Amino acid sequence: MFVRTHYIRENKGGFEFFHAISVKGSLVQGLDGVSLVPLLKGGSLARDSLYWHYPHYSNQGGAPAGSVRVGDWKLIEWYEDGALELFNLREDPGERNNLAAERPDKRKELQDRLKKWRQDVRARMPTPNPGYSPR
Repeated sequence: MFVRTHYIRENKGGFEFFHAISVKGSLVQGLDGVSLVPLLKGGSLARDSLYWHYPHYSNQGGAPAGSVRVGDWKLIEWYEDGALELFNLREDPGERNNLAAERPDKRKELQDRLKKWRQDVRARMPTPNPGYSPR
């Protein structure tokens, strides 16, 4: 299990950002991670893309999906049905205008990057539950 916790504390001059990392157990999968603290302090990151992998459901309504952000662009791949959503976050920060059909070149570029990243980190993908029975 890998746990990273970020803390934000207000002080007289603004906010302080710091984080702690703890690792328990064995790390079976590859890891890929970076602190976002430099961004919160107005700086930048030493990489051109960020990736998210969420292969399960949550009790808050989250559904299995993966995502990549490169520059102004963000691609979301929904694992249930393979649907893709593409957004230009500079022009559409609320992610209301899905450009996946209009920009197949950008969609393919980001989907290929997301697939390669998942392979590189050996991300576990969701599998059907044979015991599931819809009500």
